[in-house]
Amino acid sequence: MGPWIGGIKTDNVWQWGVGEPITYFNWDPTEPDGKTAAQNSRHFYSSVPGDREPTWDDTEDRTIQRSYIVEFDHRPATSDPPAGN
Repeated sequence: MGPWIGGIKTDNVWQWGVGEPITYFNWDPTEPDGKTAAQNSRHFYSSVPGDREPTWDDTEDRTIQRSYIVEFDHRPATSDPPAGN
């Protein structure tokens, strides 16, 4: 199972974990299948071992994810020199 990629399903709509709408989708051809009502998370997935272009799969929230991808705002470094003694 690949890393969790931050997508969640709320009220049957897929969005990013921060609530932004998803505008790009890369589901595996048979996904999202919603096999259970608890499949509300997305992760990288490949039905072909060693595939270098993984697609997405829906998975249950309780599934243990061993890795994840994080998005954060980049804050540019300040131009002030560090304070010296």
